[in-house]
Amino acid sequence: MPSSSPSPQPQPAHSTARFARINGVILYVILLTWAGAQNSHLLNADGIAYIRIAHYYAMAETGLMVSGYWGPLLSWLMIPGLLLGLSPLMAARIAMGFSALLFLWGGAVLLRNMPLPKAVRLSGLLIIGLSGLVWSVTEITPDLLIAGLVSGLVGWIMSPRWIEDRWAPLKTGLLGSAAYLCKAVGLPLAIGILTVLALIAWLRDPRSRQRVLRTYLLSGLVLMAGAIPWILVISTKYHRLTYSTSAPIAHAIMGPDNPDHLNTFGIQFHDPEPGRLTAWEDPSNMPYNYWRPWQSRSHARHQWRLIQSNVLIATQRLAGLDLVGLGVVGLVSVLVMAGIPSLRRWLGQQSGDESVPAIPWSACAAPVLVLTLIYLPVYAGEQRFYYPAFIPLLGLAFSWVNRLAQTDRLRSLGFILVVISFAGPGLIQLRGAVGGYTDPAVESAWRLAHLLEKAHIEGPLAGSGMVAGQKVGLYTAFLLERSWHGDERQPSPETLLKTRARIMILNRQHPSISAFALAPGFHDLDPVLFVNPEEASRFPIKALVYQEKKSSL
Repeated sequence: MPSSSPSPQPQPAHSTARFARINGVILYVILLTWAGAQNSHLLNADGIAYIRIAHYYAMAETGLMVSGYWGPLLSWLMIPGLLLGLSPLMAARIAMGFSALLFLWGGAVLLRNMPLPKAVRLSGLLIIGLSGLVWSVTEITPDLLIAGLVSGLVGWIMSPRWIEDRWAPLKTGLLGSAAYLCKAVGLPLAIGILTVLALIAWLRDPRSRQRVLRTYLLSGLVLMAGAIPWILVISTKYHRLTYSTSAPIAHAIMGPDNPDHLNTFGIQFHDPEPGRLTAWEDPSNMPYNYWRPWQSRSHARHQWRLIQSNVLIATQRLAGLDLVGLGVVGLVSVLVMAGIPSLRRWLGQQSGDESVPAIPWSACAAPVLVLTLIYLPVYAGEQRFYYPAFIPLLGLAFSWVNRLAQTDRLRSLGFILVVISFAGPGLIQLRGAVGGYTDPAVESAWRLAHLLEKAHIEGPLAGSGMVAGQKVGLYTAFLLERSWHGDERQPSPETLLKTRARIMILNRQHPSISAFALAPGFHDLDPVLFVNPEEASRFPIKALVYQEKKSSL
């Protein structure tokens, strides 16, 4: 009889799912690599600081590598690329690509613990991946990195296994301390999230209070154990106990004596610390008008008005994370439903099913509220500050639809609306992310750096040369690896010459050009850099150089 070959066995479902996840991650890495390569020319002021700090670590320049203003984690991620000989911008793009991967991981951890259909969770991961891809190339900052860590932290705490897992305190604490190493805001944010979510779990299930308290305390101990070494490092550097110098500065620039809320490093000529290209790498010791709301009635009123205005700003920034503000709608709905009578009933509910989280999905409002409260007394205007709220708001919107929709059809329509709204901003920017953004300020800086180098014009730079709200002068100095000596609201040759800077960068429309052009020793570089006046007039930046007259014997 002919032998029959055995029929192929079907692959287990978990093996197929794992294979799909691995391939999905590989595809995402390819997309991140492509987008990073297409945008490797982009610059931003914060990114310059992180790159320079990474350079000092790579070169083992211990006196310059520590900054109390910037968290070290993003710079640490750039070090391997620098040691391998990659350009600083490529090393930064790799670090940002890793940040996007961590952002996607944080989204997966949070969404898997929410009562959502599998297709909805998959849609959420696609949205998170899209947003991470776009944000990874728009700016070089740690906001995407901390957003992934915070989402993972929230997801782990909301897991029904949080108080059962013996390793939960270690994992939770390490995520919290890593968030602090990203940005100073990460320390109060992680502590606040851990405290609020643990309190909710403690109130909802009296039978588990001892385990919740134990897990909370151990998580807090691990968190502080991971944070204290860095606190000691920067406290030693500045000779005072501090967990960051950025928070006082963020408060100072919003003071009553600084109406335009600009940072001192960009409105005052100065000499950077020896060895640094810019004081922005560590502005901690620059002169700021520090103020306290309890110093006077006028200060207290100013603080109150600042908080009121920041409530509106924060609401606008949170609503801007999706097209029509569905995340904020979900957040407000949760807060409205948490009225005193319903709140008591909610807290009184006990979960008899061990598979149901002790912490309800509506607790995703906690990280959003904690984040917002932290920023209310200080500068709160950047959209990227609110990246850590993106995934919790997405989860809130999905879960709110899942709970309120009475029929499957309404539920499906609601999910589709949430997907469109949260995917919208990413889809709008996707073309630039994968095709390469054009930035007039960055393009001007690259061209100016090339022209100065080609003409052999040496010397440190000063002046912003603002184009589209960005400092071309700072970018140019970074590209040339020369020091940048700040700017003034109304710059003058006399104050510039009190620094070591000898090249002044101005926007071609700046009213101070004539003062520099007529000042003794200053020379317009247009004839040197450009073929003719017409070519010079089309370039938005004017550069002037100071050359001392050589005395004849």
